Amino acid sequence: MIGAPDRVVSIPKEHALSALGVMGWAMSISQRTSGRKAMRLLGWQPRRRTLLQDLAQGDY
Repeated sequence: MIGAPDRVVSIPKEHALSALGVMGWAMSISQRTSGRKAMRLLGWQPRRRTLLQDLAQGDY
């Protein structure tokens, strides 16, 4: 999807790849995020809000 909030259009994946390069590819794949491996291997514990909470808050 490319456009302003009032005008969003879909474009072919090939167009996105040629226009955006690696970033186009990264935005076209399904991606997951998790801190489980860091928790398991390093004993890391989160001290702030989760990614989904951060995205919902929109402080960026």
